[in-house]
Amino acid sequence: MCDADLADCCPHEIGKIYPAVAARGADGSWTICHNADCVAHVAGMSYPVLAHGVIHEVDRLDEISFVARPCDPLARLTAVEMPETEVAALPGYGVPDAVLFCERCSGSCIGFTSVEEALGLV
Repeated sequence: MCDADLADCCPHEIGKIYPAVAARGADGSWTICHNADCVAHVAGMSYPVLAHGVIHEVDRLDEISFVARPCDPLARLTAVEMPETEVAALPGYGVPDAVLFCERCSGSCIGFTSVEEALGLV
């Protein structure tokens, strides 16, 4: 959202939602979704954006693997993005200042064995 280096000067807290104004970047992609073909955003409009890091350049990257249950608990996925239609169906949606809870797991996350399981499709 701000394109600053996370290690040095980014003022945003990862995982927190901030307002961001949609614009096209130098590469033609939207600053909101990083997609050049997106038709959902309008230049100059403000959208809520979840602060996250984006890797622009990598000097050396040997491997990135997603495994069902990694040994290191810090390497586990802690959230799965949900389609807006599913979020809208959660209890409390539309209520000002409501805290929404996903009912998929109903407990602490122990990992998953497939993408289908992580998305609640099985």
